[in-house]
Amino acid sequence: MRKVFVFNKGLVVKPKKCTQAFLKSIIKSLRKASGNFLKIKNNVSIANIQ
Repeated sequence: MRKVFVFNKGLVVKPKKCTQAFLKSIIKSLRKASGNFLKIKNNVSIANIQ
């Protein structure tokens, strides 16, 4: 019983770490994409003003 519990605990902890890393990478890519989008938006508005 105890061995199974420890084994399950190990399985529960690992996916949590994986999902955290996965979410971090998604957030990073989203920030990059939104940053590029803002740059493009600014360039377009500047072009429209000129």
